[in-house]
Amino acid sequence: MLFAMFRRHIPAGNWVLPLVSGLTVLALAAVAVYVLSSVWRGGSGAGGLADSPGLSAGEILDRRLASGEITVAEYEQISQALGRSHAESAAAAAAAAAGNGAAAAA
Repeated sequence: MLFAMFRRHIPAGNWVLPLVSGLTVLALAAVAVYVLSSVWRGGSGAGGLADSPGLSAGEILDRRLASGEITVAEYEQISQALGRSHAESAAAAAAAAAGNGAAAAA
């Protein structure tokens, strides 16, 4: 019925509407496959940490600080939530900041 309406008003509607709707369905299917495969793999958008098995939460946190994903304030807040002592988190933050500075200089 929808196609009949387009046929009366737009002669090219005999092939344009099915083509556009078919391409739209294919595009939506491709997006759905991409999203589902990304979720299934446990992918993070950054792509680095989800593929590193065996890292502790503290090591991941240290890497995120070193790469600049989080600020020092966020690092300290998350460290406290993880139950890391202040001395541990301060030492790791200093080491991560030193590593980040060396990477920036290179």
